[in-house]
Amino acid sequence: MFKRLTKYTIGGLLGFVVQLFIAVLLKEIFHIPLFIAYAFALGSAIVIAFLYHKHLTFHGRVVRSKAFHKFAMYFSLRNFIDYFLVLFFTNFFFINYLVAIVSVGIFFGIVSFFVVDYWVF
Repeated sequence: MFKRLTKYTIGGLLGFVVQLFIAVLLKEIFHIPLFIAYAFALGSAIVIAFLYHKHLTFHGRVVRSKAFHKFAMYFSLRNFIDYFLVLFFTNFFFINYLVAIVSVGIFFGIVSFFVVDYWVF
C-alpha cells in the first residue's frame, strides 16, 4: 500500500503542477478571469491524473470497465467543490489564489487517494 500511495502522491503532484501551471498561465499571461482559467486547469488535471494512475499507480490491476467514468465523475464533483472553495477563499477571505489552490489541493489529495483506490480502480 505504501508503494501505491507514493505513486499516487507523485501522480497527484503531477496533476497539481499541470493544474497550477495552466491556471497561472491563463490568468497571469493571457489575463483570463480566474473562474474561467481555473475551470480549464481543473479539467486538464482530470485527464492527466487518470492517465497517470491507470498506467502507473494502479498498473497491473484489472481496470474496471467504467473506471474512467467513475474517475471523471468523482473528480468532477471534487473539482466542482474545489473550484468554489478556491473562489470563496479568494473573494471572501482575500487569500491569494495560489495559497487557496494549494490548501484546497492538499486536503482533496488526501481524500482522493482512498476514493480512487477503493472505488475507481
